[in-house]
Order: sequence, then C-alpha cells, then structure tokens
Amino acid sequence: MSVADITHTKWEFHSLSSIIELIGGGTPKTSIPEYWNGDIPWLSVNDFAGDSRYVSSTEKHITQAGLDNSSAKLLRKGDIIISARGTVGELAQLSAPMTFNQSCYGIRGISTKIDQAFLYYLLRIVVNDLRKSAHGSVFSTITRSTFESIEVPLPPLTNQNRIAKVLGSLDDKITGNNKIISSSQELMMALAKKCNTSVLIKTLASKSTQTLNPQTLDHQQVLHYSIPAFDKGHVDIENAKNIKSSKFQLNKPCVLVSKLNPRIPRVWSVPTINQSMHALASTEFIVLEPINCTSGQLFAAVSQPSLFLQLQAQASGTSNSHQRIRPDDLSNALVPDTRELPNNDVELLNSLNLLIECRTQENQTLARTRDELLPLLMSGKITVRDAEEASAEVGVDKHEVEE
Repeated sequence: MSVADITHTKWEFHSLSSIIELIGGGTPKTSIPEYWNGDIPWLSVNDFAGDSRYVSSTEKHITQAGLDNSSAKLLRKGDIIISARGTVGELAQLSAPMTFNQSCYGIRGISTKIDQAFLYYLLRIVVNDLRKSAHGSVFSTITRSTFESIEVPLPPLTNQNRIAKVLGSLDDKITGNNKIISSSQELMMALAKKCNTSVLIKTLASKSTQTLNPQTLDHQQVLHYSIPAFDKGHVDIENAKNIKSSKFQLNKPCVLVSKLNPRIPRVWSVPTINQSMHALASTEFIVLEPINCTSGQLFAAVSQPSLFLQLQAQASGTSNSHQRIRPDDLSNALVPDTRELPNNDVELLNSLNLLIECRTQENQTLARTRDELLPLLMSGKITVRDAEEASAEVGVDKHEVEE
C-alpha cells in the first residue's frame, strides 16, 4: 500500500520531512584500531534486514574515541533506522542506544506531531514510495530530499498512540516468541556440546537433491523456504506460479544449511512436513536428511559455530558477500556426534525442535495479521476496536494492547 491509497481519509497531511528529524551516520577510520571493538553498537543494514520490528544487537562495535572522531552519531532507544543505499528501505526500531554507518539514516519523530511507535508503522506504509523515489546509477539511494517529496496522513496524537499499541502488541508477541526460539536453539547447541566424540556430517545426514519446477503446480499455494524468508524468521506461503525456477522438494524432516556466506550462519530445521502443501527450498540451501538420528539431533549438531569456522576457511568466492559453501565440504565437516546423547537429552532436543517450529509458525500468523491490519488502520477502513478483536483471534489479549 502506498500513500496514494489513503488520500481519502480525513486525517491532516504533512510532508514527511516536517514531522521528523533525519540523522546521518558515519564510519570511524578503519585504519585506527583504537576506534573499533569498543562497547558502542554500530549498525549496518546487515544487522536489521528482515521482518523484526526491533534491532537489539550489532555485528560490529566502536569505541567512544571512534564516535568522537567521526561523523557517526548515537541514536536513542526508540529511534528508527532505515537503510538508504543499496538495499533501500529496511526498517527497525532501536531497543537500546546505537550508532550507525553512512548508508543509513536515523529517524526521530517530532514529539508534538507524531508518536514514535506510530512513526515506525507509518514508515512501513510509505517505504515503497521511498523506494520508488530512490535514484543512482550504481546503487539505489534515498536522500534527504526524498523525505521532503512525500506527504503522509496523521490522526491526532491520541489516535496515533492507540493504533501503535494494537500493532505493537502483535510485534511484542513476535519478539517474545523470538526470545523463546533463541533460547531453545542455544540449549540445543549446549546439549550437543556435551558429546565426547565428533563425526562427519555425512555420517548423520544424506544430501537430498530432488527438485521440482513450481510452474508445474499451476496456482497451488506452496511453502517456500528461501534465504529472504529465513532472514524474516518464517517460511513464505506463495503462489507456485510466482516462483520462476526449480527448487528442492522437501519430502521428509530435514535441516537446511545455506551455501551463501558462511560468516552469517543460516541453519533451518524442518521437523515436520505439511502433507497438504508442497514444501520447496531455495537451491541456495543444502538439504540434509537425518540418518539414524532425529532432525532435532541433526539440527543441534550442525548449528555449532565451530562448523561455520571450518566452512569459512574452505568457502569459495572472492569476497565475503559472494562466498559459498561446497556441498561436499559440508558433508565432510566435523560436528558433535549427537547419537551418543542419552535418551532424555534426545527427547529434549526433539521437544525443543518442535517448540521452535511451533513458535515460528505462530510468528508467521502474527506477522500476517499485523501486515493485514496495518493498511486498514492507517486508512481508517477499520477502527482500533476492530483491530483489537482481530488481534485477539491470533492470541493477543486486549489487556496486552491496553498496557
């Protein structure tokens, strides 16, 4: 949905630039070690690309000296970060103070005009307009003038706050689920580390290479395990006709390992197969089917950071952004032999594996509900009360919205 779709509302229109403070970023000199590896988080788009509202951690950090001696600026908790160059329009709200590079802008609403949480959701609506206004011969770029050219509708502040609370309650539940998912994954990896022996991955799993052309499925809905879907945190449900190339067909429980950029590990467990819908995986994944172990045991084994250190050393490619894992290197890499774990640990691994899948699927429903309510609320086509009732249907209590 774009701004053009909501011009019929009675809300007042303002230029986007008139209701926000736009803050530029910067990078301390990489040639000065004293500016790096401090305790100040330093954001790049890699840290917040995806579907999560909040960003809470960064790959890189700078020191106070790095901040003081560069154009980098410290954003506050609650400020919004938007990517302005290359991958334009990725959005997140900061859960703590952070600084950021020059490929992004910090956005802070003028408090007398706009609620900061409402601003985040408003930007989700207008981000396509920002992308359309991007320019550049090599990289798409949005500039300060881009924000001046876009008008946005604003209800009174009290209404803004109520709308943001409804949408925020859905995102807060997603955040809570993500914490459970992260803790479950950490516990699974810790259980695997208890193993005394290591084994080649090909002892635990075989590679599946069965492919399917989605075009042969007509207009069926399919589950699409893609790299962008992984980064968003849940599998996409897509019309098969919209998927233009052959994909791996998932026929049994498995673990997917991304071939792309092993410095950013992407391991996706698929402990159950939906029998009513085809499940397809991008060919950027390696599909591992467990041998004489469960998918929970396999997932715990191949999630180890030590595995990806091995794979980084063997990856092909000339730069970090184009490195790929060779399937044979993955098969011959060493991981903990989780088959030696006692039965109670194996049962716990399997339970955690299913819990992760359950919470991931719930997040998918919550995100879909949020994305459906967002344009309807912003356009005035439904009331906050209607949105509260829709949220309750996916497990968000009205009291959670009101708190």
